[in-house]
Amino acid sequence: MTSLRPLQSLILVVLLGCPSTAIEPNPPGQAYSFPHAEGFEAGSVHGQPWLQSPEGCVSCHLAEQRLRMVDSCRDCHVLYPHADDFADDEVHGPRAADDGFRCISCHGTGEAQPGEQEGSACRDCHQDYPHRLTWAEPEIHGPRAVEAPVRACAGCHGVDWQGSTTSDSCFDCHELYPHEDAPLDPSPRSWTERWAWPGNHGQAALDGEIQVCGGDCHGDDLDGGLSEVACGDCHAAFPHGDDYLVEHRQDVHDLGEAACLSCHDGGAGFVAEFTCVESCHGGNP
Repeated sequence: MTSLRPLQSLILVVLLGCPSTAIEPNPPGQAYSFPHAEGFEAGSVHGQPWLQSPEGCVSCHLAEQRLRMVDSCRDCHVLYPHADDFADDEVHGPRAADDGFRCISCHGTGEAQPGEQEGSACRDCHQDYPHRLTWAEPEIHGPRAVEAPVRACAGCHGVDWQGSTTSDSCFDCHELYPHEDAPLDPSPRSWTERWAWPGNHGQAALDGEIQVCGGDCHGDDLDGGLSEVACGDCHAAFPHGDDYLVEHRQDVHDLGEAACLSCHDGGAGFVAEFTCVESCHGGNP
C-alpha cells in the first residue's frame, strides 16, 4: 500500500506554509522546516529546538490542539511537556521512584543538563540524588547526612526521618538513630528528652547490651567510629571490662567517686546493673 505521509506533508505545507518562516522566534542555527529532515524524530535532534524555542512547534504539535495528522509530544513522551505542578516534590518524586527510566532519556542519570536548561538535571535540586551505587555504605551517606541533613535529605526522607512513600526511613537500618538531639534532629528538646541525658542513651545501651551502639557509628570498641564520639569522651571508665569488679577500685582512686556515681547512684534516670551502696559497699560508696 502506498504511504499517504508525503501527500499529507504536502497538504500541510500548502495550508500552513513553512513553520520555520511563519513562527518566530527560532533558535539560531535551528530553523524549523517542514517536512522535517530525515532523523528529526530522534530526541537528540528535535529536543534541542523545542527547549530553545517551543513556539516553533506548538502550532502543529501542541497536545490539545494538534492537527489530526501530526504527532503529539505525548505520543512518545508520556509525561512531557510536564504539568505546571510537576516541579513539586510530591508530584515528580513518586514518578521518578516508580519508573525513573522514563526520565533518563531527557534528564540523564542525574548529572546531565539537557539543552543547558537551568534546573533540568536532578542534581540541580537534589545534590545527592540519584544516589551512587555505594550510597548505602555508612561511610558514604553518614557524613553527608550529618553535614546537611535538612537540605540534603529531608525533602525525600522526611524532616522526622520516618521516610515517605518513595524513600526509606533512617530507622529502617539505624534502630536508634538519628538520636533525639543529633544534628539530624530538626526540633528543640528539653534536657530529659535529649539523647545525651543518661536516662535515654544509658538505658538504651544497657538494653541493647551496648553492641547496638558500636560498629560503624561509634566503633567496634566504642572508641568513636564514624561519629567520632566515643563513650570514653564522657565516661572516663566506661565501657567496663570483664574484670572490672576487681579493677574498679583503682579507677575510683584515680578518678574520684563522681565518675562512678553519675551512673551508679540510682538517680541518673535509669537502673544501672547495680548501685555501689546497695550492692556491695553498705553505707559507704
